[in-house]
Amino acid sequence: MRVHLTGDASIQQFAHNLLHLGNGEMAIDNEGFISLGNIGNIIITMEELKDTVFPNIKSNFQDKKWLCERDILSPTNDGVKIINNQLLKKFPCSSQIYKSVVTTVEANQAVEYPTEFLNSLEPSGIPAHKLELKIGAPILLLRNLDFPALCNGTRLIVKKLMPMLLKHYYFNRSFSRKSCLHSTYITHTIRCPIRI
Repeated sequence: MRVHLTGDASIQQFAHNLLHLGNGEMAIDNEGFISLGNIGNIIITMEELKDTVFPNIKSNFQDKKWLCERDILSPTNDGVKIINNQLLKKFPCSSQIYKSVVTTVEANQAVEYPTEFLNSLEPSGIPAHKLELKIGAPILLLRNLDFPALCNGTRLIVKKLMPMLLKHYYFNRSFSRKSCLHSTYITHTIRCPIRI
C-alpha cells in the first residue's frame, strides 16, 4: 500500500488513533482486530504513484521548492533504483553516464576478484558502477565531504555535467544559493580488499 498524505484532513485523526493504540486505549472488535480507519489516498500502481508525487515533472523539474516538497521512499535499494531510473527518463534533457573504477588493493588479488565481479557489487553507501544523471535531477550525497554543508544525506540538484566533474546546487533551503564542483574520490577501508 502506498499512501499520499499531503493536505488530507484525516491525518490528525490518524495520529490521534496511533497515540491511543500505543497507550492501549483502542477498542478491539470480537475477532481481536483494531480499526484505524482510512488515511490519505491509496495508490495502486507504480505509475500512478510517480504521477501523483511528481505531476508534470517535465515542466516543474527546475523548481527547487517543488522538488524539495517531494519524496518517494522505498524499503529496498532495488526499488529505489527502479523508481529513480523511471523518473529520470521523464526529465527532458540528455543524460550523462558516469562509471566507477574499482580495483583490488593488491595486484595479486586481481585474479580472485575479476573486474566484472567488482563492477556488479552495490554495497550500502556506494553508488552503482554505472550512474546516469541529468541536469536538474535531485541527488543524494552518500559520503561526508565537508561537514556540515556536504555530509551524508545532503540533497543536491545537478547543475552541470562534465566528463569527470559534476556541478550541483544545494537542495536544502539553508544552502540554496551555493553551488559546488565535485570530482571522483577514492574510497578504501582496511577490511575490504578492493578500492572504489
